[in-house]
Amino acid sequence: MEKVKPLWKFRDEAPTTGVSTSIEGECSAVGSASAGVVFFNEQGKVRWRQKEVRNVADISLAAGGRAVLVASRNDSVYFLSRNGQPVWHRNLAPPATTVGVSAKADLVVAGTARGHVHAFDRTGKLLWDHQVGGAEFTINDVAIAGTGQHVVVGTDYAQIYLYDRKGNVLWGSETTGKVKEVCISSNGDYIAYLTDDHRLYFAVKNSRVVWQHTFDTAPRWLDMVSTADFLIVGESSNRAAIFDKSGKRIWQFELPENSTIARLSGSGGTLLIGTSDGEVVLFDTSRFLRTLYLRTRKFVKDAREKGLDVSRADRLLYNAKRALDDRAFHEFLDLMRQTREATQEARQLREAGKIEGLDHFINKHHQQHNTPPPAAQGGCPRCGAANPPDFAFCGNCGSKLEVGCPRCGTEIPPGFKFCGNCGSKV
Repeated sequence: MEKVKPLWKFRDEAPTTGVSTSIEGECSAVGSASAGVVFFNEQGKVRWRQKEVRNVADISLAAGGRAVLVASRNDSVYFLSRNGQPVWHRNLAPPATTVGVSAKADLVVAGTARGHVHAFDRTGKLLWDHQVGGAEFTINDVAIAGTGQHVVVGTDYAQIYLYDRKGNVLWGSETTGKVKEVCISSNGDYIAYLTDDHRLYFAVKNSRVVWQHTFDTAPRWLDMVSTADFLIVGESSNRAAIFDKSGKRIWQFELPENSTIARLSGSGGTLLIGTSDGEVVLFDTSRFLRTLYLRTRKFVKDAREKGLDVSRADRLLYNAKRALDDRAFHEFLDLMRQTREATQEARQLREAGKIEGLDHFINKHHQQHNTPPPAAQGGCPRCGAANPPDFAFCGNCGSKLEVGCPRCGTEIPPGFKFCGNCGSKV
C-alpha cells in the first residue's frame, strides 16, 4: 500500500467535525464542536480563527476560499468572508447538518435534521425551501455542482434527489440504504454517493447508475475530483482507495489511524483529513496524478505504435506534464481529458478510413459487374453500410443482409430469379 506525503499538520483542542479545501488546495478550513472554525493558507499557517461559530457540523469553501460556509448544530448556517468576518447567518430552526456552496458563492444550500433543504443567494436571501420527499428524515449531505446549476441531496429516507438551481426536483431515486455522503462533478454530469449498507454508487445526471461497489465494512467518507475522473473513498480509519470512472480500484494509500473525515481538492492534488483527536493533515496526492499521467502516456504510445496520427495528443501530453510539474493540477486534469479525446479521435478517423476503403472496393465491384452503386440499394439494414449484392452478411457490422434487387432494391422472395418491380435479373 502506498504512503502519501503530508504537506502540513495542525492539532486543535477538539475532534474535527468539518473540513473543506479549495480547488487547488491553496486554502483550507476546519471546524469542531467547541473550537470554532480555523482557516489555513497553502503552507498550513493559521490565517484566522472564528470562535463565535460553534458546534460545527459541516464546512464548504467557494472557489479560492472567497467564502466559508458553516453548518452549525446551533440551528444556523453562517456565511463567512475570506478573512473570517461574518457576512450573514440564518436560523434554520432545526439543527443544520450539512452545507454546500457553488464556486462563485452565488448559491448556498443547507440541509437540516428535519428533512428541509434551504437555498440562499450570496446576500443571504432565501431562494427556496423544500422538505425532501415530504418527510422529516435527516439530510445527511448536500453537494452543489461548481456551476451552481445542480444540487444533489442524500437523506436518511434512503433516497437521493437531484434539484436544479431553482429548486425544482429533477428526479428522486430510491437507494438500498440511508445516503450518508454525496458528491457531484463540476458540470453536474456525474454523481457519486455512499449508503449505510456499505455501497458506493456512481451515476450520471439522469439518475442511471453506471456501476456500484460493495465494501466489507462501512466506508468513512467519499469525495470526487471536479472532473469526475476518479473518486476517493475512506475505506477505513487508516486506508483510502481511489476508483476510476469505470469503477476499478486503481490506488490505495495509508492514512493516520483515527481519520474520521476528509475532503479532496477539486483538482485532486491534495487531501485534507481530520481525526477524532483534533489532528488535521493536508496530504499531497499528486503522486497519484503522476500515475494518471503515465497511464495516459501509454494510451497515446499504443495508438502511435498502431500507426495512428497522435501528434495533437503528443502536444497536449507535453503541456500536461508541465502543468503537473508546476502543480497546476486543475489545468493538468483538463489537458489529460483533451489528450484522451484527441487519441480517441485518431482511432475513429482510422476506422472511418477503413470504411472508406471498403466503399472503394464495393464501387469497383459494381463497375466491373455493371450494377448500380450500393447507395441506390439502401445499404445494410442495421448500420447503413454499402455491400456488394452477393454479400450474405454486412462487411462493416456483420449483420445478415436483406435479399434485394440489385437495381431497385425491392425485396425478392427466395427462389425468384427476376425482380417483380423492375424486371431485372437477380
